[in-house]
Amino acid sequence: MAGYMVSLHGSERTIPLDAFGSAELDNYIQEYAYRVDADARLFYGAWVDGETVYLDLSMNVADRAEALLIGEFESQLAIYDVANGDVITL
Repeated sequence: MAGYMVSLHGSERTIPLDAFGSAELDNYIQEYAYRVDADARLFYGAWVDGETVYLDLSMNVADRAEALLIGEFESQLAIYDVANGDVITL
């Protein structure tokens, strides 16, 4: 996969790492399945930072300039360059 992942404002969920398990992930997936099923550009995103798990819906955008604009519109702090594995701070 290539392109840039941009998180969608309002879809974020944070869970303490010690409280995170399959039930929390399943609940998140069920809550947003209708959106992911309706738009092939959407993906479930997850990452760990310190003691917190972050879940979100992310959109894959091919063009860097467009991804940067969408990231700003969605009030994100960064986007992710899939091909290079880089976080791009906004």
